[in-house]
Formats: sequence, structure tokens, C-alpha cells
Amino acid sequence: PDKLYKKIVDDNLEETYKTVADLIIEKKRDKKLVITGIAGEAAAGKTFFTERLQEMLISRGLRVAVLEVDGYLKPRAERRLRGLHGINAIDFLAMKEDVQALRAGRSVVSRRYVPFTGKIIRDGMVDPNNFDVIILEGNISFVQQSVRDNMDLKIFLDEPFVVRFDSRVERDSTKKEYTTETAI
Repeated sequence: PDKLYKKIVDDNLEETYKTVADLIIEKKRDKKLVITGIAGEAAAGKTFFTERLQEMLISRGLRVAVLEVDGYLKPRAERRLRGLHGINAIDFLAMKEDVQALRAGRSVVSRRYVPFTGKIIRDGMVDPNNFDVIILEGNISFVQQSVRDNMDLKIFLDEPFVVRFDSRVERDSTKKEYTTETAI
């Protein structure tokens, strides 16, 4: 079973990014590729955390790719037709195969979910031989055991509900162009 290695809490976020970057660099000493998972509830700050961590790792000379778990959502039309919601709306087989391929040194197609259209865009290749670190970022990154088993580091962001609620309304009404009422 998975175990929590360390709880990192620091009011100074730069120190938190530094601590996580240090953990990744430590793991990199023994591996050609470090696969890191970042998960958390909706609007917990996963994307913000991932972007800052990516910047810090790049500033330390590492090559970093980010794969968004939302890219493994089944297309909206299929979800509606089949009545799929929650974790049933994720193509776990494709996610598992991609993570295993990356671990084996094989390239995978990058996927990106477009909220406005509900479509999945395949927008390039990720060759693990061109990267030191691959971050798998999304709220259900840890659901599937076979995906977790291929991660070298797992980070779960846990924010209080009120913070996540406010963040979600702000994000959805600005970045996803939802009305405030729809975002709530």
C-alpha cells in the first residue's frame, strides 16, 4: 500500500516548492526519469503548484513535461451518450498505458481537454528520453493502482473547502468563461 512519506506544510510557498524540487532531484540521482503525480480536490491549486514547481525544476537545469489528467477524460459527447460521470468518465486504460510506456522509455501522445468544447486535443508527442521529470497533474492522478505504482513521488494538495470553493468560482468564471451562477 502507498504511504505518506512526508507532509509538507509551509506558509512560505517558495520553501514548499524548494522542498519538493529537492525531493525530485534526490530521486533523479537513481533514475533516468522521475514521474511525479500531483493530485488534490477540484480547485486545490494543482495547476498553480505544478506551474511553479516546473519553473523551479527548470531553473535547476531539469527538463520537465506536464501531462494533464483531464486529457484522459472521455469526450463530452461520449460521456453524455453513455451517462458517464466522475471517475467513470476517465479513460484509465489509456492513462495506464501511457504511464507504463513513459516508464519503459516510449513516447506518448500529449492530450489536452478543452472545457468549452468538451473535446480532447492530441497536441504533440512526449518522448521520455527528452525529459528528466514528467509530472502527471490532475484530481484523480492517484485513483488507479497501476498508475500510482509507476510514480516516484506523489503529492496531494489538501486545501480547506472554503478556499477551494472560492478558487473554483474565480477560476471557472474567468478562465472557463462560466457565469458565476454556473460556476457555483
